Amino acid sequence: MQKVVLLILIISLFSLKANAQNSKVLAEVGDIKITTQEFLKRYELTPHANKQKDISNPDMKKDFLLTLIAEKLIAKEALKNKIDTLKEFKSIEDYIKNIYLRDALYFKEVKEKVVIKQSDWEEGKKRISQKLKIKFLFSTSETEINEVYKLLQNGASFDSLLSLRDENNEQLALAEVTFGKMHPDIENEIYKLSGGEFTKPIKLKEGYYICKLYDKTINSDLTDSEKSSIRSVIQTRKEDSLYQEFYSKFFRDIVVNVDTKIFVELAEKIKEQYSKKKESELGKEDERKFLLEKDFFEIINSFSKDELQSIFVKFSSSPISLESFIYFLIMENFDVYNIDISSIRGKLNYIVQNYIQNKLLEREAVKRGYQDLPEIKNDIESWRTFYLSQRYMSLIYKTEDVSSEEALAFYNKTNHTFEKPMQYRISEIYSKDLLKIEAALKELESGKDFGEVASKYHDVDSIKIKNGDIGYISSSENSLYSKTLSSMKEGDYIGPIAYNEGYSIIMLSDSKQESLSSPATYEEAESDIKGILKSKKLYDRLENDVASLASKKGVKINTKELSDLKVTDINVVVFRRYGFGGQMLAVPYTPLFSNWYEVYKKQNIKNPL
Repeated sequence: MQKVVLLILIISLFSLKANAQNSKVLAEVGDIKITTQEFLKRYELTPHANKQKDISNPDMKKDFLLTLIAEKLIAKEALKNKIDTLKEFKSIEDYIKNIYLRDALYFKEVKEKVVIKQSDWEEGKKRISQKLKIKFLFSTSETEINEVYKLLQNGASFDSLLSLRDENNEQLALAEVTFGKMHPDIENEIYKLSGGEFTKPIKLKEGYYICKLYDKTINSDLTDSEKSSIRSVIQTRKEDSLYQEFYSKFFRDIVVNVDTKIFVELAEKIKEQYSKKKESELGKEDERKFLLEKDFFEIINSFSKDELQSIFVKFSSSPISLESFIYFLIMENFDVYNIDISSIRGKLNYIVQNYIQNKLLEREAVKRGYQDLPEIKNDIESWRTFYLSQRYMSLIYKTEDVSSEEALAFYNKTNHTFEKPMQYRISEIYSKDLLKIEAALKELESGKDFGEVASKYHDVDSIKIKNGDIGYISSSENSLYSKTLSSMKEGDYIGPIAYNEGYSIIMLSDSKQESLSSPATYEEAESDIKGILKSKKLYDRLENDVASLASKKGVKINTKELSDLKVTDINVVVFRRYGFGGQMLAVPYTPLFSNWYEVYKKQNIKNPL
C-alpha cells in the first residue's frame, strides 16, 4: 500500500521555521495577506493525497496557495452574510478560543517554567542504563498494607504472601522496569534497592504498593532513542509537577454551582434522544454511543425559549445559559457506553465539571491579555476563517437546486448520452475519537493492511465488518472532496479529514467512469443528471464568486518566493495536544480549490503571474 501520511504528535505551542523565512508575504488580495509562516504551517501539516509528487513541486504549492486565498475570500463573504452571528457558529468560535487561551495559560504557568538541571540529566542517564525486574504487593487499605509490611520486616516470604493475593494473577512473570515507565514515586524507591530488597509502603492515588527488586542489569551503551527519551521523561515529569502545583492553588476555594433542576431535566432529554435511536445506530453493547449535532438541535427545540435562556452554570459574573451549554455539548461529542439515566447523569456531570474548570482557566487567560498574543490571535483566526468558509459553502450547496426542467433539458441536449460522474470506490476508517484515529494512523504507517485496521477502529459496525469498504461513491455526492480523490492512486490513503462530526481516513480502492447511452430513459437518468448539475452549479458559483471577489481586490502573488520556499519532503499530519487538556488537528484541512484562478484570469486582461 502506498503510504501518504506520517503521524507526528506535538505538545502545546508550535513553531515551524526560522523567523527569517516567515516574515515575507507570498500573496496579497486587497487587505488579505498570506505570509510564508502561515503558508508553511498549513501546507506542511495538511495531508497531501499524491505522494508520488514531491510536495516542493511549484504547481502543488501554487494550488494550495490559491486554495488559501479562496478560503479567505469566501470567509469574507460569510461575514457579509452574517454567518458569524449564527448561534452554532458562535459555539464553534467559543470552543476554539477556549482551547487556545487555555493552552497559552499552560505555556506561561507550566511549560515555560520547566528547568532541567544537569543533575536531572545525570540521574536520568544513570537510571535509563538500568533495567530492573520487580514484583509488587498492593492494597487499597493503609492498615492492611502496613500489616503486610510488618510481616515482611519479620522475615515473611514476599513470594509466599504474593501467592495468596489477587495481584499475583497479573504478575506471573517479572515486570521489567526502566526510567520513565512507572510512577516517579515508585521509581524513586525501587532504584534505591539492591537485589532481594523491598520498599516501604508507597502511597499513590489508587492505593498502596510494596515493591521487591529481583534483578538488575546495567547497560552503559545507550541508544540514540534512549538518550532522547531522557529529556522527554524529565520534561513531562516536571510539567506534571508544576501543573499539579498550579491546579491546586488556582482552584482552591472556588465553588461554581449549576442549576440542579435544569441538570436533571437535560439528562432526561438526552435519555429520550437516545431512546429514539434504532438499535443499529447505537452499536454493540460494549461500544460508545454518540449523540450527533442533529440530536442536540432536537433537544434544543424541545425546550421553550424561556427555559433555554435560564441560567445553568452560575458563575458570579457572565453566567452560562442552558442554550449556550447545549451548543457546547455539540462540539464536545457526548457519548456513553450505557444509555441508562445513571450513566447519562454521570457523563453529563463529568462534562459540566470540566466545562466549569476550562471556562475559569479561559477567563484567567483573558484577564492576563493572552488573547492579544500574536500566535494565539493567528491560530484562532485561522480556524475562524476555515469554519466561516465551510459554513458558507455548505449554505450555498443547500440552496443550489436542480429542477426537473433543467435535468430534462440537459438530457435532451446530450442526445440521451452522457458520462456519469466519476465513481470512486473507497474504504474508510471513521471515528469521533481522535485517539482511535491516531492509533489507526500509527498502524497504517507500520504497514498494516487498511482493511484490517478499519475492522479494528471504525465506529460503525456495518462498515467495520466489511473492513471499511463503503463501495462506490459518485464525485457529485462528495463534490468538495472529488478533486482530492481524483489526484489519488489506487491504494493511496489520506487523513485525518474532519468529517460528519468526527474524523476519517480514506483509501482509494478503485475509480471508474461509465456512460449512460440510448436507449436510457429520462426516468432512469434523472437522479444522475441532477447530481451532475448540482455539483457543477456549486463549483461554477464558487469559482465565479471567488474570481469576481478577487477581481475587485486584485491578486498579487510572489511567484519567485513561492517557488524558492523550502518545505519538508515528508507529508505530515499533526495532532496538537493542548495545555490543560484537549486534542485536535493542528491546522484546518481544506480540500484543494484552485480552478477559480482560471476564471479570474479570463476576467482580467493581464496575468498577475
